[in-house]
Amino acid sequence: EGRAYTIGAGGVTIGRDVSCGIRYPKETSGISRNHCKVYWNSQGALMIMDCGSSYGTYLSGCGKLSGNHPVALKTGDTFWLGSETNAFRVQIKR
Repeated sequence: EGRAYTIGAGGVTIGRDVSCGIRYPKETSGISRNHCKVYWNSQGALMIMDCGSSYGTYLSGCGKLSGNHPVALKTGDTFWLGSETNAFRVQIKR
């Protein structure tokens, strides 16, 4: 809560695996090892993609995302992993 994350050119994977850029503790329920990825596409849009997680990735106004299908994010969007207790708010600064 209250943390800010910068998404670099390579994007960031969120999950429980040690390779994730944003890592949850291994005992966190509802979060897969490699849950989702947030990245910049070649057109400069910020994207989110569920990586086939067990409990799902959700986006405000869209609901549950389909696995491995990128969706564009915009400032003000909120997405969450498994449940709304694992929520992120999008703030794009250029």
